[in-house]
Amino acid sequence: MTAMSMGAALSWQAARDPDRPALTMGVETLTRGELDRAANRLARALADRGVQNDDRVAVVLPTGPQHQITCFALWKLGALVIPLPPKIADAELR
Repeated sequence: MTAMSMGAALSWQAARDPDRPALTMGVETLTRGELDRAANRLARALADRGVQNDDRVAVVLPTGPQHQITCFALWKLGALVIPLPPKIADAELR
């Protein structure tokens, strides 16, 4: 496998083995295919709102499936993910 973005790597892995587990958090498991489809849906929604290649996007979500889906969606768009702790004060975000 040659060098590729994280978003492209997920799509490549999902195409190779879509039913293989990709992410397990507690009792919830997402397969590679499910994770890729969810990330693609969110990437389209984010692109519709203007997120594009080289944008810097803060992700303020607790660790879990939605955090991972969001990061992969942003990587698929070529955006830079800036993870921030969910307990960060609103004033610090401004």
